[in-house]
Amino acid sequence: MSEINHIMHRIIKILKIAVIIALTAYAINSIYNAVALDKQWDFKTYYYAAKVFQDGKNPYNIEVLNQASGEKIHFKFVYPPYTLYLFRTFLLFDYQKCATLYLRLKLVILFCLIWLWWKKFAPNRDYAIALYLLIVFGFDKAIITDIWAGNLTAFEQFALWIGVWFLLSNKYILFALSMLVSVAVKGPNLGLLILLMPIVDKKTRLWLGGACCIFVALNLISYLNDPGLFRSYLQALQTFDEQGPYNPSSFALIGDVMDSLFGKGYETAKTLLYLIFVASSIFGTLKFIKGYDCHKNKMESLILCFLLYTIIAPIFKNYSYFLLIIPAYYIIIQASKTNLAKMVLLSILCIHIFSYQSLIAAIILLWLHILHLRKNLVDTGLPVRNDLVPTPKAGKPSS
Repeated sequence: MSEINHIMHRIIKILKIAVIIALTAYAINSIYNAVALDKQWDFKTYYYAAKVFQDGKNPYNIEVLNQASGEKIHFKFVYPPYTLYLFRTFLLFDYQKCATLYLRLKLVILFCLIWLWWKKFAPNRDYAIALYLLIVFGFDKAIITDIWAGNLTAFEQFALWIGVWFLLSNKYILFALSMLVSVAVKGPNLGLLILLMPIVDKKTRLWLGGACCIFVALNLISYLNDPGLFRSYLQALQTFDEQGPYNPSSFALIGDVMDSLFGKGYETAKTLLYLIFVASSIFGTLKFIKGYDCHKNKMESLILCFLLYTIIAPIFKNYSYFLLIIPAYYIIIQASKTNLAKMVLLSILCIHIFSYQSLIAAIILLWLHILHLRKNLVDTGLPVRNDLVPTPKAGKPSS
């Protein structure tokens, strides 16, 4: 009998290695396609937005971008004006060379991020395959989509998860600085930063408040420097109308449902329904976790905030679900009690069928996590527990 068990163990081990090799090959092929098929459409927007800005033109006008590039730009530039000064460094190289360098840098950042996840947030090696599957296929291949798009999400996520590690290590200033970088890269992350306020202590809240003030100051300086350009930025945000597979957010879903039922229009009704959804999501979550000590386990509280932010954000692009890779891994391990439940949940997360599946999956994850908090499950096998975080030595102040 022991010999049979030994053989089965070897077969399972070989199958795991085969799956890892297959996933790695698929990921490498996807990276190759990002170059060979001339993808990175978001990077193309950044590059030519910087170019027309340097030429004194309006980077928020997509027709101007089309003229500068000599081809069709698919997506508008929707970043704050101060980011244009950073993007101007791209102009040191021609487009093709810069796109290649940008992709290489992004792959290095992704490698560092996955290493951080592996070492600090996913120590349970029994579920390594689940993590690999989520990285490659999770949320409609969010990470691979980000590589193809050439978006800044990988950089933003690296700053955010470094910040999470700093928070769990009680390095509050570094946490606030990391969150500031994340918010400066992706302004809508300010909503996430605000959601994090209640789960941190008073001192950390002050540092986060300082990060918010710096972000506001950056935008105020941008406005004072060029009011017309800043108004163009706000107008670009207001005219953002992507729905379905590119922007599977709750606001977009409400808009799509309203359009299919009643036809185009009814913008006020859509906004009102969205606000009702946001309010009910926030207050419903607070009601269900009433009495839970959010300071007891910071990682659980962070996951709750990440999930809640994802489902209430008015704009949440397909690659932005990248944020939920580790929360999903955590919930598969902790909240799913049977192997069948784990497999079903992993299938929902990795086998994409319809446009808003990532949003529905995020809602399912949120409720599973709330149920986990309510049942006060025993803290075993967590991806990150407070007792896994190094405690600052006595006599040495935290950073």
